Amino acid sequence: MKKNFVFIMLVVSLVFGVVGVYGQAGKAAFDRGEAAFKQKNWDKAIAEYTEAIRLNPNYTDAYTSRGAAYLEKGSIDLARSDVNSALKIDPNNKAAKDLNSKIGIDSSQVAFLNSIFDNFSPQESTPAPATQTAQKYVSDSDFKAAVLSDGKSVRITEYTGSKQAVVIPSSIQGLPVTAISGSPFQGKNITSVTIPSSVTSVYSGVFSGCASLTSINVDGNNKSYTAENGILYNKNKTTLCIYPAGKTGSSFTVPNSVTTITSSAFNDCKNLASITIPAGVTMISYGAFSGCAGLTAINVAAGNSEYTSENGILYSKDKTILHTYPGGKTAVSFSIPATVDGIGEMAFSFCANLTSVTIPDSVINISEGVFEGCARLASITIPARVLGIGEGAFLRCPSLVSVTFQGSIDKENFGYYYDPWDDEFDEGDSPFYGDLKEKYLAGGRGTYTTTAPVGNNSKWTKQSATTQQPAAPPANNPDFEMKGTTLVKYNGNATNVIIPTNVISIGKEAFYGRGLIKSVIIPSSVTSIGERAFGSCQGLTSITIPSSVTSIDGWAFSGLMSLTSVTIQANIANFGKGVFSGCHKLTNVTLQSGVTKIGDRAFESCKSLTSITIPSSVTSIGVQSFGDSGLTSITIPSSVTSIGDYAFYSCNNLTTITLSRKTTIGNNAIPSSVKIIYSD
Repeated sequence: MKKNFVFIMLVVSLVFGVVGVYGQAGKAAFDRGEAAFKQKNWDKAIAEYTEAIRLNPNYTDAYTSRGAAYLEKGSIDLARSDVNSALKIDPNNKAAKDLNSKIGIDSSQVAFLNSIFDNFSPQESTPAPATQTAQKYVSDSDFKAAVLSDGKSVRITEYTGSKQAVVIPSSIQGLPVTAISGSPFQGKNITSVTIPSSVTSVYSGVFSGCASLTSINVDGNNKSYTAENGILYNKNKTTLCIYPAGKTGSSFTVPNSVTTITSSAFNDCKNLASITIPAGVTMISYGAFSGCAGLTAINVAAGNSEYTSENGILYSKDKTILHTYPGGKTAVSFSIPATVDGIGEMAFSFCANLTSVTIPDSVINISEGVFEGCARLASITIPARVLGIGEGAFLRCPSLVSVTFQGSIDKENFGYYYDPWDDEFDEGDSPFYGDLKEKYLAGGRGTYTTTAPVGNNSKWTKQSATTQQPAAPPANNPDFEMKGTTLVKYNGNATNVIIPTNVISIGKEAFYGRGLIKSVIIPSSVTSIGERAFGSCQGLTSITIPSSVTSIDGWAFSGLMSLTSVTIQANIANFGKGVFSGCHKLTNVTLQSGVTKIGDRAFESCKSLTSITIPSSVTSIGVQSFGDSGLTSITIPSSVTSIGDYAFYSCNNLTTITLSRKTTIGNNAIPSSVKIIYSD
C-alpha cells in the first residue's frame, strides 16, 4: 500500500497550496488534521477535518483531505462521498480531481486491494521477477503444496485426498504450512476443514465450489485465525473471512465485533435468505455475496456509517453506489435509483430472475462482472454518462440480445480491469461476448443486436436508426406460437414486430420479457390483449391499440421503462387494472373518441405524464387511475359521471382539475391542495 500513500501525500500537498482561499474558519482544525495525516494517524486526521468542515461547510480541501484519510483506512464509500462533496463545491479543484482519479471511476479499487493484500502472505506480496527458477512443490498422501520463495514454508495448492472431514497438516516434508491458496478443494465433497496453528494466510476463494462444507475449525493456538460456529474469522474477530456454503439456516447476523467482510465471505451460500450487517462494519468487499441464490435481503443496522439497505438491497450510506442486489430476489425487473452513480463489482451477478434492469442517467461507471450470469437479462441500455464498463460485466448472459449505447466510452475503459501489482486500471477483455466491443468502437452510439449472445464468435449488428418495418409475416410463421386464433407466445428476435392478421387474441404473457422489441404493430383483427401480454418488453417505445380491441387485461403494458407514447383507438369494454402503470417515461397518451372507461390504476406512477386529453366518450375514471403520476392539470369532460377513490392521489405536481358539478367524486380522489374548477 506504500504506492497508495505516496500518491495521497501528493494530493495533501496540493491541498496545502490552496487552502488560503477559504479564509480562517476551520483552518486550525484543518492544520491539525494535516499534521495527523503525515503521522498516519487516520482517525485523528478524520476527526480534525470533520471539525474543519463543521466550522466551514464549504471547505473543499477539508473534504478532499478527509477523503484521502478515509481511503487510507480502506473506507472507500466515505472517501468517494467526500470527493463528490469537494467537487460539488469546486468542480475544478485539482486535489479533489486527482484523488477522484486515484479512487478510480468506481470504488472497487481498494476493496480489491484489501482482498488481495490482506490475504497474501508476506513472502508473496510482490510479483515474481520476469525470469525465475521453476516452482518447487512438495506433497504428502492428501496434499500438494508450493514452496514459498524463502524456501522455509509452503502453501497448500491442491487437495488430493478423498476424506470429507479434512485436517490440514501443520507441515509437509518438514516445511511448515503457512498458507492455503487457489481452489484446492474444488469439486471435492468435503464437509469440514480443520486449519492448523501454523497457517497465517487463507487466500480469498479457497473453499469455492465446496457446496457441502458446513464447518471450518481452527487450532486454538493459531495466532491469525479463529472459528466460531464453523465460520472463519481473523483472530480478533474483526474480519469475517468465510461462511461455509453448506451451512444450514436461512438467516445470519454478522457479529458486532466484525468491521470487515472479505470478497468471498458468503460465496454460494444457497441456504441463506437474509443477512444482517451490524453498525460497526465499515468494509464489505465486492463479490462477498456472489452466488447466494436464495438470498433475498441484506439488512443493515441504522447506525452504520458506511452502508445502508433498502428493500434488502445493499448501498453505500449516501446511496451513490449500489453494492449488492441479492441473487434470490424474485422480481423480474429493477430500476436503479437515480442517486446511484456507480455500480459495484458483481452487484447483480447470477441474479437468475431479472429480465430487465434500468440504469439511470446518473450512473458513470459499471464495474467488473456486474451482470455476469444474469441468465434472463434480455436487453440493456447504457446511459450517456457512463465512462467505463468493467471486464466481464455481461458475460454468461445467454438471453442478452440487445445493447443500446447512448454515449461514448473510450477503448481503454471498454472492458477495464484493476491490476493490483501496477496499482492502476488497464484495458482488458470485452464486457460482452463476441465482437460487440469492436463493433461499438467502430460504430459508436446506437443499438446493437445479436441472435447468438453466448460465445466468443457472437456477431453483433448495429441497427439503423431508420430501420424499416419488416414485411407482414405469414400466418404459419414459427416465431408466433398459436393455439387456434390466440397468439400464445412470441419466439422471435425481431426488433420491429408485425403480428400476423390471423391473430384474434394476444394471450397472457405472449411477449413477456422480449427486451429486443422496439415496436409492435397490432393488426385490426385483434380484439383482446391478455394479462401482462407485453410485460418486461423494456425496449418497447410506443404502442398503438387499434379500434378493434375491446378488452385489455390487467397490467398488459405495465412497467415498460422505455415506453413514451401510447395511442388508444379502441372502445375498451374491459380495461383491466394497471394497464400502463409504472411506465415512468410515458409522456404522450392519445385516447380516441370511443374509449368509455379509464380503468383502475391505468396510468398509476406514470411520472413523466404531465397532461392527457380525455375524450367526451369517457364516462368513468377508475380507482387510483392517475395516482402518483406527473399530471400538472387535467380537464375532465362532463360525460364522466364518476371518479374512483384515490384517482389522483400523490399527484404532487397537480394544481388544477376542471370537472362538472354533477360528477361523483370518490374518497380521497383529489388531493386537498388541488384547486377544483367547475365547468358548469
